[in-house]
Amino acid sequence: MRSFLAADPHSGVFGPALPAGRLSALDQLQAIDWQDSVRGEGYRIALWLQDRSLAGEGGDLVSVYRAGETRPGWNLAAREGEFALWCGVTGDELGAFGSIRGALDAIRGLPRFRHDS
Repeated sequence: MRSFLAADPHSGVFGPALPAGRLSALDQLQAIDWQDSVRGEGYRIALWLQDRSLAGEGGDLVSVYRAGETRPGWNLAAREGEFALWCGVTGDELGAFGSIRGALDAIRGLPRFRHDS
């Protein structure tokens, strides 16, 4: 199983496997629309957009948080025509989806992970 975290999963540092894709303006709007549709369920997102003038690895990232949590439970990023979704706690990849909305909708059925374990 692919992991997106560095050797220490509690460091919060993403390893070199982080997809280098970019989120289009439409992807960003769909993520914000998803957040608005699930706000009553306790989800919120943060969009992390890589500065386009910087060269190098790393791309745009969407982090999904549950109410009251300061670390994301899930992250997703564009990768070669799909969206990779992984657990923000373990770093394990949870799947690849054809759309950002599909990846975000999949989160609703996933268990909540504890960050202190």
